[in-house]
Amino acid sequence: MDLSLDHLKQLRQWGSRAPRHPERNSSPLGAEDEKGTRQALRWPLQPAFLVPAVVLDHFRRALAQGEQAHTEFGFTVDNVVRRAQRLLATPKP
Repeated sequence: MDLSLDHLKQLRQWGSRAPRHPERNSSPLGAEDEKGTRQALRWPLQPAFLVPAVVLDHFRRALAQGEQAHTEFGFTVDNVVRRAQRLLATPKP
């Protein structure tokens, strides 16, 4: 499942009172809201900090894809720079 950044921002509010109280959207969830969100997502209440395996796997795949894209972009930029250098070094007739 692909999640957008907006989905991830909203995820922390499922089951909480934050969606009904816009002023609370930018502040941390309290204990009651955290419990409601965990229950709505069917996540265990303990441990206090939990990154579910499915979420961790998703972010690890995204990180690997980002690293691959960065590498490919670097190769592209390097090729463009080398070609430009060759063109600039070629004597004009």
